[in-house]
Amino acid sequence: MSIKNVSIIGRGDFGQLLKNLCPKDVSCTTYGSKDTAANIQTIGASDVVILSIPLASYPNVLEQLAPVLKPDTLLIDVCSVKIEPAKLIHQFLPNHQNLLITHPLFGPLSYNNGNQGKNQLTLVITESVGKKAKIVEEYCAKKLKLRALHMSDQEHDKRMAEIHALTFFLARGLTKLKLHSEPFMTASFQSLLDLVALDASQTEALFETVQNGNPFASQERQQFLEVLGQVNSSLGRPNNIVE
Repeated sequence: MSIKNVSIIGRGDFGQLLKNLCPKDVSCTTYGSKDTAANIQTIGASDVVILSIPLASYPNVLEQLAPVLKPDTLLIDVCSVKIEPAKLIHQFLPNHQNLLITHPLFGPLSYNNGNQGKNQLTLVITESVGKKAKIVEEYCAKKLKLRALHMSDQEHDKRMAEIHALTFFLARGLTKLKLHSEPFMTASFQSLLDLVALDASQTEALFETVQNGNPFASQERQQFLEVLGQVNSSLGRPNNIVE
């Protein structure tokens, strides 16, 4: 069994990275939101279809794919949350037997900064069904040097509520504070500015997906705000406030 052609739905930065990571002898085409419908028959006949789109776009795209997707086409999901995409995929494609549901824990910048030794990047896999899925897994491990980490979609979202959602939430809050470089700075303050830069580098669609698409994110944010309130209350009112 071989993979000769890949269709990527999504022309964002990550979709372009996925195209660059495809084997050179495989025909790989990206489709934007405007031309997916016009090319849906071609996309559905591909050996592999990769969804690199915001979570909000899943129902519309999957509804278009459902009637035309070949039974032996491998559908790959790379969304940053996992419970909701898996639910939608199984809702619109209940009998599809070739699936690889993943979360690559890297983006264009982090991948290009190196993926060797201590910098080895991780691919979380929450569902893998079919022979083509195994071919892609092997390619990711041997050729792309990615470390595969298998877990349930629920375990993934629980962990990422802290790792991903909380980080993005903090970065957005620091952005709203309008922090900026100063003539002199500590290393710890530079770390805060790095989070501001992180927020600036992410799309609004990704922020929405990470925060609203993860069922555990809201609880993590609320707990964080409560702890901040407790820390603030413990400090009391200073006696040397200049009026």
